[in-house]
Amino acid sequence: MKTFTTIFVGSFLFLVLFGNVFGQAIKDPASLPVYEANGSITIDGNLNETDWLKRYEYLVFKAGLLPGDVIYTVTDTLTVKPVYTDTTTTIMKFLHKGLDLYISLESNDKSVGKFGTNWEGDGLFMKIKTAGGIPVEFKLFFNQGGVNPDISYEGPSAFPNSGSGAAHKNNGTVVNDTTQIDSGYTAEMVIHLDQLGYTDPNSNVEVMINIFDPDGYLDNMDPYGAAGAYWKSWWGSEWGSEFRTLNLMAGTSQYDPASLSVYSATSPITVDGNLNEADWAVDAPQLMFRMNGTPSGMSFTPTNAGIVVKPPYADTSTCYVKFLHYGTNLYVALQSNDKQVCKFDWEGDGMFMVVKNASNQNSEFKLYVINSTTFGAETGGAAPIPSGGYGGVGIVNGTIYDSTDVDNGYTAEGFIDLSTIGYTTLPSSLQLFMNIFDPDNILPSLPFGPHGAYAKQWWGSEWGSELRTLNLLSDPVPVELTSFIAAFTLKGIDLRWETATETNNQGFEVQRSVDNKNFVKVAFVPGIGTSTEKQYYSYLDDTELTGSIYYRLKQLDFGGNYNYSNTVEVSRAISYELSQNYPNPFNPTTTITYSIPQNSFVTLKVYDILGSEVAELVNEQVDAGVHKVNFNGFNLNSGVYFYTIKAGNFSSTKKMTLMK
Repeated sequence: MKTFTTIFVGSFLFLVLFGNVFGQAIKDPASLPVYEANGSITIDGNLNETDWLKRYEYLVFKAGLLPGDVIYTVTDTLTVKPVYTDTTTTIMKFLHKGLDLYISLESNDKSVGKFGTNWEGDGLFMKIKTAGGIPVEFKLFFNQGGVNPDISYEGPSAFPNSGSGAAHKNNGTVVNDTTQIDSGYTAEMVIHLDQLGYTDPNSNVEVMINIFDPDGYLDNMDPYGAAGAYWKSWWGSEWGSEFRTLNLMAGTSQYDPASLSVYSATSPITVDGNLNEADWAVDAPQLMFRMNGTPSGMSFTPTNAGIVVKPPYADTSTCYVKFLHYGTNLYVALQSNDKQVCKFDWEGDGMFMVVKNASNQNSEFKLYVINSTTFGAETGGAAPIPSGGYGGVGIVNGTIYDSTDVDNGYTAEGFIDLSTIGYTTLPSSLQLFMNIFDPDNILPSLPFGPHGAYAKQWWGSEWGSELRTLNLLSDPVPVELTSFIAAFTLKGIDLRWETATETNNQGFEVQRSVDNKNFVKVAFVPGIGTSTEKQYYSYLDDTELTGSIYYRLKQLDFGGNYNYSNTVEVSRAISYELSQNYPNPFNPTTTITYSIPQNSFVTLKVYDILGSEVAELVNEQVDAGVHKVNFNGFNLNSGVYFYTIKAGNFSSTKKMTLMK
């Protein structure tokens, strides 16, 4: 029986040799998402947890490799000592559980080795910046020869509790055997980010990573001697002048989430298949069924990449599935771009779902092509949904059974009244599993005849041995924040954000932090309430703080519920600068702002149009920073005036107008 490693590396090498079938990904990505594991990770080097098997973005270190699909290649490679003939592939994945960062290595290296005494060996060298921005080193590599040696874990001495160590699954490898007969290695490690000062499981962690591959060495050989070859590859820069970012994403993984949040609609949904209610348009969590699809944003992929039951399957349809609830009604929406909508003897395009009723029995709900003219709903299972307790309508943008790829997909809506399957009130959660079917080019006939193709995917397990959960939230569909930016100006920090939709939105509390940990309220900006149109907001924070400043929005509804936005950072680097007074023209007062990068003796004076001094605003030693000065022209005549600053070798003059 093949091991997981053999299957995984073999599948990966198929992609390497025969190209990327599913789309182009990124070389040297600036960042990678790190999803939260559903289960626990045991540091034993076996990589046999289900979370490691899921399909998500990962790094591949290999000389000359092109990126593809979810395969991301790294910054650069270097053959330090030729001749390097073992074109090793090392796959590197990341997961996290709270503030524990997990890292796995999987290599098909044919010559696992090391050189020198306790120096370099096959494996990983990386630097991570602490929450305070200090780079610290972690190593996970071979530093001794022989049969089944332990892989060595080394953490930073300044943070002795930052890693729990690592283990190695050897696959029969003999380190430093000098021949190309090894079958690679797998390894894993954990880094406790809380020991490095991190407190938020949504943190962005800066890293640089090296993978080393010395081949053909015996113990303690000179790395540049007569024998052996040596290669390395890195993400970021070779030794840490450039870093890349791991974006920790707290909560359920986008790949096969254990649960999905379902919001309350603002009003009942009309089940007509049109999906034209504003609540459906909000960017809330949804499932994306597509063969080998890659999740993004709020689109979560299901359990399995899918099975082509009857090939060849050429129509790579995407079907999005969304949920809402109102009262005791659970609503489901399907939106597909399927080019050939049809059915065969018993299954049709659409959804098959089983929901556990209040007595833990299976209640089937189908929303699919029933016959050549009908896209609708059916029930069944151990506890069928009573008549009147369910319904559904689908709209096909084309002709069912036309046997050509000319359709423009379908939309469908269905509902289950949960009170009819035993729930007297809306439950907080609901267990289910789901299949999405896609038969193509099959006229009314048996599925395995001479014509047509058939594919399916599922969330949970195919027939219910594994269940997933819908979390039915009491919150209405939330405000959809589409952008939030911050920019430095001498007048202050300019914050701007916009929303695509709003529901029950009381407004936004603007919060500021200097350490990205402790936030304080600085303002409240009222919201629109409920809107399906874009809304634009701004706030100018006239703080004189310098350095890195962090902002986030706390969005509140009228019921007291709230959500936080992502955090944005703005760096306020101070230079010598004199800003235009504001307001201008003015009557009779205005504000002049200036900045100095170091403690300086400053003079700031006002002159009339003839060059005569009319006011001295500053004449003293001033600390570095941004400063504001008020000027009152009450005793002056209307006209043009000039103000001049001098600080060290810096001098600047600007014009202003007094208009009474």
